[in-house]
Amino acid sequence: MQRKSAHIAMFTVPAAGHIHPSLEIMRELTARGHRVTYTVTEEFAAAVEAVGAEPVSYTTTMPSEAGGGEYPEEEIPAITMFLNEAVHVLPQVTAVYEDDRPDLVLYDIGGWPGLVLARRWGVPAVQISPTFVAWEGYEELMAPVVEARMRDPRGVEYYARFSAWLAENGIEDDPDRFVALPERSVVTAWRATPA
Repeated sequence: MQRKSAHIAMFTVPAAGHIHPSLEIMRELTARGHRVTYTVTEEFAAAVEAVGAEPVSYTTTMPSEAGGGEYPEEEIPAITMFLNEAVHVLPQVTAVYEDDRPDLVLYDIGGWPGLVLARRWGVPAVQISPTFVAWEGYEELMAPVVEARMRDPRGVEYYARFSAWLAENGIEDDPDRFVALPERSVVTAWRATPA
């Protein structure tokens, strides 16, 4: 029985710690005969091509690792940076994929445009997380963090903008659930072992 080849699209953010953990998965998918497209900045295009995937270039608002850019140290500016990136990138990748829709979307924990497009197109999506995936009890554990964000005017603005962006894209979901509670996921982080 011959398997059908699929078009699989990967969405992420332009950071080595988000891109490199997914590359061996992309290599395996292309080795199995699937066409893999990977949204990436020029900085990481060669790494994507090296595993047989097709880079789909976009411009970014995030700091360049090659250019010595710095990420915010505070949490709210950091998550706002990811939201700014998603809002900036979504129209770019929508234009590329509108006439080349994938059969499956893979998206990094920060690759929110991928999940938006998967829901818009009605195709399955799998989150590939290099950091963590929520567990039973996650929302209860995170409740104090969310409450602290909501006491900060920057956090209130973040949630309002994120909710509005989701609604503009036909998604009725809480931003925290949208980001951290995927329907399907693969975690590429190492399992912690006792010392």
